[in-house]
Amino acid sequence: MRKRDRARRAWRKHRKPELYSVFKLLRNEVQSQIRKAKKNHYWGVLNRRQNAASMWGELRRLGLIGAPKATLGSLDLNELNLAFSSVTHADSDMERGLPGGDESTLDSGQFDDSEFFFLDISPSQLLRAIQKGRSESVGVDGISTRCLKLGLPCLLPYLLHLFNFLLQHSLYPGQ
Repeated sequence: MRKRDRARRAWRKHRKPELYSVFKLLRNEVQSQIRKAKKNHYWGVLNRRQNAASMWGELRRLGLIGAPKATLGSLDLNELNLAFSSVTHADSDMERGLPGGDESTLDSGQFDDSEFFFLDISPSQLLRAIQKGRSESVGVDGISTRCLKLGLPCLLPYLLHLFNFLLQHSLYPGQ
């Protein structure tokens, strides 16, 4: 590592290509040695572990895996299920003031679509959604996201009309 550091300082001071190639060679060699040392250390530590619990603990300690996700702890899942299933839908719908608290109206096949609709997309929502896109891929239409963003000042009213029309008429383009 000291040789690598000296080579780097010499290259930074003189800016000669041959000094840079010496530095690169030493840098790559050091990286290779570090990787080998880590691998040997990991194998040595993990081969001493006897059971799965200590193996996972060691992997966490070494930083090779993250901490386990939060669990429900000592909560009995059957009790949780009973707590949720004891509340009927009709009771909760009536408490919240929702229509159709009676189960017979839910199964009648009658659906009033005047109560369910999508709101129109605002220009700022559409602009934000397009600007969030980080992909540079090209869609089936052959238009890249970058091209779309460049033409956005002219295209925004048309795209807005198209998306709102599709939502209002429940139309969804296929591929």
